Amino acid sequence: MPPPIEVQTPAELARVAQARQHAASGTGRLIRKQAGLSLGEVARVLDCSPSTVLRWERCEDAPSGHRAVRYAELLERLLGGRDG
Repeated sequence: MPPPIEVQTPAELARVAQARQHAASGTGRLIRKQAGLSLGEVARVLDCSPSTVLRWERCEDAPSGHRAVRYAELLERLLGGRDG
């Protein structure tokens, strides 16, 4: 597993906030399920375990660092793909 990438820019910090909002509101799970993706598929892209993504979706933990940035980017792409 690569070393964690620190969030360094305002844009990355905004992505972290976006990822946490999606996780806390349940929209992350909804977007994932509507795209037909499993927890395992999302976890592989984010370089984490399926149980980590599940904890985010259950509001038992919050995404952070580079994984939060990638999670927000993934959800944005999935939304774009669904709408476009």
